[in-house]
Amino acid sequence: MNILLIGANFKNKGAEAMALTAIREFSERFPDAHFTVASYAAREALPYGEHTLSIRERACTFRLIRNQKSLSTALRILAATLSPTKALRARAAQGNAYLEAVASADIVIDISGFALTDKRPLHRRVVFVAEILTAKIFRKPFVVFTQAVGPFKELPTRWLAKIGLPLADLVCARGESTVEHLESLSIPSKTKVIRCADSAYLFSCTGQDASPKLIARTSLDQSVIGIVPNTNVFERAKTIDGVNSYTALLAATIDHSIEKLGARVVFICHEHYEGRKDDQWLAHEAVGHAKHGKSVEVISGDHSAAELKSAIGAVDLLIASRFHSLVAANSLAVPSIALAWAHKYHELFAEAGIPELVFDGEDLVVSEFIPHLDRAWNRRNEIAHTLRGKQESLRSSARGAFDAVAEMVKANTAQRREPSHRNAA
Repeated sequence: MNILLIGANFKNKGAEAMALTAIREFSERFPDAHFTVASYAAREALPYGEHTLSIRERACTFRLIRNQKSLSTALRILAATLSPTKALRARAAQGNAYLEAVASADIVIDISGFALTDKRPLHRRVVFVAEILTAKIFRKPFVVFTQAVGPFKELPTRWLAKIGLPLADLVCARGESTVEHLESLSIPSKTKVIRCADSAYLFSCTGQDASPKLIARTSLDQSVIGIVPNTNVFERAKTIDGVNSYTALLAATIDHSIEKLGARVVFICHEHYEGRKDDQWLAHEAVGHAKHGKSVEVISGDHSAAELKSAIGAVDLLIASRFHSLVAANSLAVPSIALAWAHKYHELFAEAGIPELVFDGEDLVVSEFIPHLDRAWNRRNEIAHTLRGKQESLRSSARGAFDAVAEMVKANTAQRREPSHRNAA
């Protein structure tokens, strides 16, 4: 069985966590499966080609390829659209690694996380729906896997959602707001929709490598506050007196954490790109605006997802804007505060039982945030207790999404075999 995973990459550590979790969980349900991960990234953290990694004590092999969008790709898809047979469609795909992977796949699974929304650039929304159409052209089952979608207030987003989502064979929605957005377009009446927790609740930070811990702790250490920045919030925030308001908020958080809470501050960066503003760049911007910036540690985003999750497990409180850093914190029962830029954060914290700890990062000002930080700091044992009480139900919900895909595949396989049995009779 060939499983094609799209919408993932290894530059963003949340995307890496989702990809490795998908490979691990599906390999357990389909032991003979072959995995291909198609990345949009021009430059990857891993070399393109074959890889074998130990994921939760299971050796998992996958092939990493480039999912390059180009005029040539579009023309090949058009040729496949006009091809009446499987053989001709396969011929149209020849020479394009991504389309060859689609043509040979038994199922295409999109793990983009959050793409079909007014919050994303139009070209990203178009690509998301184009992936569904491509799979359908090649007659392949398609799954929208553990994602948030919506809102659909903009007309192009509504049109794209109405065109693409009904063609998916299964939509795994990450939260209540996502289900409501889907219901607003009657999507559940057109295709199967299930609600589930994010797949990365099953991602493990143990047993994958022997690297040293990024945040070393002893019983004598002072408390640690971790900060995970996000350039998506930076780009949406206002500039006040020549300083980005989100950068100013992070800088003030550094100073307050050190001066008033007596904590050590560590930035844990989750996205790493060369030649553009990434999370590490943003961390250094915040550090540069803080009075106590020289004492702050910055862990770059070129570490593995497992290493960064392990680092999150070593902090006493996490203040984060990267969604999957918060999934990591919740799964480890680490108290956290979300500085959000989309509804997916509110969904995440509502299901974890801590909805009051989400704040819209692009509009938040220092004077409003610091009292919330102090309250969370004083309640951190209570928050950790709440998270521990939710862990098993969230993991069970995440496993349910993988089980639903496995059941769908088995049902499709049985359906394909049924005519041959009838003919034999």
